[in-house]
Amino acid sequence: MDPFSDRHDTRRLLLCTDGAYAPLEERGQGVGGILDLVDDAKDAAALVVDDAITASVDESADNATALVVDIAEA
Repeated sequence: MDPFSDRHDTRRLLLCTDGAYAPLEERGQGVGGILDLVDDAKDAAALVVDDAITASVDESADNATALVVDIAEA
């Protein structure tokens, strides 16, 4: 069974600070791909932040905040 089958009729919206997306983009990792790795919106936000913190370990810390919302399509 496909764990993402419930998301076929759902769009995912990400709002995040530059501390969340900039370290990932600087390393060539797109944030959008991370959003598809997990089914739950809360887990997706946590994964974006965790990956950003890991990616910025060599730099000064920045505010990494992410909010993910799943929007069901009618």
